[in-house]
Amino acid sequence: MNELYETRGTAVAASRNVAPPGTSALLLSQAGLQDRGYVCVHTGVLTLAPSARLACFRGLVQRLLDDGIAVALTGPAGQLAFAAEFRTQLRVEAGILLADFVGRTSLGTLTDLVSRARLLISDGPGATRIAATVQTPSLIVDGYAVPATGFFATRPHPWVEARVDLLLRAARALMRAGDAY
Repeated sequence: MNELYETRGTAVAASRNVAPPGTSALLLSQAGLQDRGYVCVHTGVLTLAPSARLACFRGLVQRLLDDGIAVALTGPAGQLAFAAEFRTQLRVEAGILLADFVGRTSLGTLTDLVSRARLLISDGPGATRIAATVQTPSLIVDGYAVPATGFFATRPHPWVEARVDLLLRAARALMRAGDAY
């Protein structure tokens, strides 16, 4: 049986094994994010990323925190250890919120968290598809493709090393655009 969730005017079907309605609101309340705009950072396949891209992803999150933007980390339960290490390498000033929901969300809860976010930053397509469905602006920092071949191991695939400053500029622009509508 499927349940239907309404997010930003878009109906989203979710399978029956989703968390009960209100779970995301409870998580946000416990983290102090219920009344704050936040950026959802999803680490779907980041553990497979080359170290340079991992550093870029971490640098982007650090710059958002430095700008005073609250961040909610999400990801699959298999990334609990990775997320803990990722989180401990970030500097968080007093009054800035960094909530760790990795391994604590069902698909329905993740969908609701993404729908409430000002922006989704992800390293893969899964969470980005959710963002597109619920009309949350998203920025993909590709954490899986190999620079020489990309996803297509049989033929060359162009890849450009992302710079934190360019990604930060894109994130800010997406948040401004999302706040406007």
